Amino acid sequence: MVSKFLKRLGLTVNQISGNAEGMGFAISISDGYAYENGNKTDNITHSRILAVFPDNNFEQLTVKVMTLDIPDVLKDLSAGKPVKVKFIGLKGKIYQASNGDPAVSVSAEAVEVMK
Repeated sequence: MVSKFLKRLGLTVNQISGNAEGMGFAISISDGYAYENGNKTDNITHSRILAVFPDNNFEQLTVKVMTLDIPDVLKDLSAGKPVKVKFIGLKGKIYQASNGDPAVSVSAEAVEVMK
């Protein structure tokens, strides 16, 4: 069982990405949907970007980006070529999953493509 302390444990940008800037590589993108009463709706409210963070031992995390205004180059990641990105307002938390195990939730206000 996860302690009350662990349920409230926030993660910093550096703990998530391994760097202070929130930089990583986007490898796939999908729509994020709103939920009502625990049920998924048809209302797209955000984007979900699967990212890898080389500065954090190549950790792969899905980042919930709280905007639908996504750079065009990220809309077609099907070519299999990762795109270097910076997550703005990157934050995370540890929570208890329904099976009782600890899990990580990561979100960002926006995403920028880096050169």
